[in-house]
Amino acid sequence: MKNRLRTIASEHRSAFVAGVVAQAVQNYVGLAAVVFFQRTIDSLHGGDGMFRSAVLAYIGFTAANHVLIYVQGYPQAVFRAGSYLSAKRFALKKLSTIDFRRFTSISSGAAMQMVEEGARAASSIYSDFWHFVLTTSLALPGLLFVIQAYDGTLFLVVLVGYLVLFGVAQLLMKASEEAMKRVVVRKEQVSQRISDVLRNLVNFRVQRKMPTVIAEARHLSGQATRSEGRIRLVNELFFTGFAFLVFGAEIFVIVRHVSLVVTGESTVGTLVALVMFVRIAFGPVSGFSFAFVKYKMNLVPWERLSEFLNEPDDPGLLRETNPDLDPEKDIVFRSVDFSYDDQRVVRSLNLAIQHGKRTAIVGASGGGKTTIVRLLLGLTKPSSGHIRVGGVDVGDLSLNDFYQSVALVSQDAPLIGGTLRESIGVSGEVPESELRRTLQDVGLSHLVERLDDEIGEQGVSLSAGERQRVAMVRVMLSEASIVVLDEPTSALDSLSESAVVEALLSRTVGRTVVLITHRLQPTRQCDHIVVLKDGTIAEQGSFEELSLASGEFSQLWREQTRR
Repeated sequence: MKNRLRTIASEHRSAFVAGVVAQAVQNYVGLAAVVFFQRTIDSLHGGDGMFRSAVLAYIGFTAANHVLIYVQGYPQAVFRAGSYLSAKRFALKKLSTIDFRRFTSISSGAAMQMVEEGARAASSIYSDFWHFVLTTSLALPGLLFVIQAYDGTLFLVVLVGYLVLFGVAQLLMKASEEAMKRVVVRKEQVSQRISDVLRNLVNFRVQRKMPTVIAEARHLSGQATRSEGRIRLVNELFFTGFAFLVFGAEIFVIVRHVSLVVTGESTVGTLVALVMFVRIAFGPVSGFSFAFVKYKMNLVPWERLSEFLNEPDDPGLLRETNPDLDPEKDIVFRSVDFSYDDQRVVRSLNLAIQHGKRTAIVGASGGGKTTIVRLLLGLTKPSSGHIRVGGVDVGDLSLNDFYQSVALVSQDAPLIGGTLRESIGVSGEVPESELRRTLQDVGLSHLVERLDDEIGEQGVSLSAGERQRVAMVRVMLSEASIVVLDEPTSALDSLSESAVVEALLSRTVGRTVVLITHRLQPTRQCDHIVVLKDGTIAEQGSFEELSLASGEFSQLWREQTRR
């Protein structure tokens, strides 16, 4: 956790140091302005020359003080924004390497809230706490020296006040910490409810679940807001006590120095300066106490984010290269078992997917088809047995290197935001005519003139069928030697499915194609068909062989063609 915070500080150290130095200098210039303000008052009866010099110095330091306040805002803003975004990039980097099974156990809505709150906390830890500590450490010695030079007794009062305020801050921190933890958790839970609704809006409406979700969110929000209120009350108690402490110190200065002014042992300017010094002196310790409490509370969401950042990585995503990977070799499963939560999903699977051939894997839902895709792509690892891809055991693969040879069309066919052209993701090497022809081949002629139009987040302006076809265009224009199609036509009607699959397969001749489907019509164009049942191979062969046999495939085929 601390290493990541140091990394953030190091990445933006120039802005951080500039902000600290600028504010420290501004503090000393502001202190000098008070000193010359005192001299201005005391020089009223000392002649025009003394008064003029004091006034000019006061004006100069005050102007410089305001300029420095303006100047320091830039590096502070740069560091605050930079550190916040650096923490978010940590989360993105973790998503690029996190073990897939651990990822599937994390709630997306809660994770989004965790990242947001954690990034804000990381920024605040430096911008609000360490920045304050360093600038105060630089400025406070000069302030205390000036106070001691003016009034030694007041100097002792200030030191005692520092100890009192720091002790109170410790008590407040302990009183607020548990409440802050509740706030963080409840906010994550509310975010998860929102995420669930965003992904399943129609189902939540039709099944009349929205009132229940809203009631849950209201309950969680109420707990969070009440905890926030208690935190605020505790903090305000501190500031109320602080105000009385400062007021008491001011009364002490006034009572003490009025009599000295009357006897000529002090001056009106000194009295005014000391009142101002009291406010300046207690400002840093008040700020530190509040910053320290806030720092401790910020550790709660930062630790939550750190727990996510410490999730185990997939070793395959950390390896750099596969020097022996040969994508033109067969993909081989040998005695592969896979269990999930003590449930055996794949059983003693022996399967060879020939290079350059079209292999279809079919079967009823729950038969293990999607698990085989995840095993093939190295997303999950077999409980036992071996999978060799390109001549390399999947456990030894550099997955990022391997994925350069893989193209995937999944059932949900996710698209990035932006334009249609950006979602297809073709490089400038693909001729415009080729891109347009491919769109026409998969039945997207109506989108040819919309290549540079925005399609919305995740392609929301397109239908599910259009999104799947766009994903197919991406595959057809790629140079991947292994093509994995996981229910690629689930959103298409039967007539469209036949034409689209024919176009797709005609453009992937010579590549290794793995087609996962529960709809059997596309398998007619495949070289080999594997039928799964309960996580093992029930039968395999060509379409002609399986459709004529009296096995699992022919039964499924009759059921589907009877409709």
